[in-house]
Amino acid sequence: MSASVLRDLASASLALRQLAGHAGAGSDADAASARSALAALYPEAAGAIPPSSAGTRQAYLDAIRSAGNRIAGAAARPLAMHGQNRYREGRYRDAVHALRLALTIQPDTPAASALFASALELSRARTGFSGAARQAAILAPLDATAWKLAMRASFALERMGEAAERARKHVLLEPGSWNGWFILARARSRGGRADHAVAALGRATVLDPAHPDTRRALARAHFRSGDFADALREFETLSGLGALGREHDFERARAARAAGRADIAVPLLDALEASDAGFAEKRRILELTARVEDLRAP
Repeated sequence: MSASVLRDLASASLALRQLAGHAGAGSDADAASARSALAALYPEAAGAIPPSSAGTRQAYLDAIRSAGNRIAGAAARPLAMHGQNRYREGRYRDAVHALRLALTIQPDTPAASALFASALELSRARTGFSGAARQAAILAPLDATAWKLAMRASFALERMGEAAERARKHVLLEPGSWNGWFILARARSRGGRADHAVAALGRATVLDPAHPDTRRALARAHFRSGDFADALREFETLSGLGALGREHDFERARAARAAGRADIAVPLLDALEASDAGFAEKRRILELTARVEDLRAP
């Protein structure tokens, strides 16, 4: 469908150029074939162009320009619809192609802009996603989906301050978005604000209490904030969910040791060392760190 729309656009553009070329020169008869070709494709637009002899040259050219804008607007809608249909079918590359053409014709279209950004992300496009997501948020500042795309673009580019701000706007518009609260927390944490990340992760945990990524991130944020008992509690919850591997068991042991729970830390470290000799060195470093901290304590 998009190919036929493009062919019609190209033919209409040629006819309009031919009509414009007759402005102030030649006769209406010379422009008849161009007018006929245009009428076959877009009769309403062709009918709105008066004979070149009916008024001033400028009025004639203005009528041609107006007809061109009308034709472009008419083409943008089926292109956008074609892109939407391809998006729904999971054909994201085709959707990108059709939506890019539609936005070239009518750039300030919020719905098409957001869909274009989403299609770029889902098609794993290496370029263009960030700019498209930013444009979608500009065109629709009250659209939670547009801000979600913008926050993911910023996070992918590791612009943590920008990602946190866009995530904040997203969750203001859609407070039930687990993904929004989770990315807000990760952006804050990676931006050096683990204390602020805890509150966002708390909201994410309420929305999905059994999600292991949320619990793990919350445990680490508590640990980085010095809240070792809370960190241990989250690691214990993760263990109950069956979501811990050996590396995370080591983090659990570290949190237990920091919280003063040798009864939990020592058996975990013994089991890790028995299962993988590589943990022996990690345990030695952990215990050496503990001795240094003891020496520095008042």
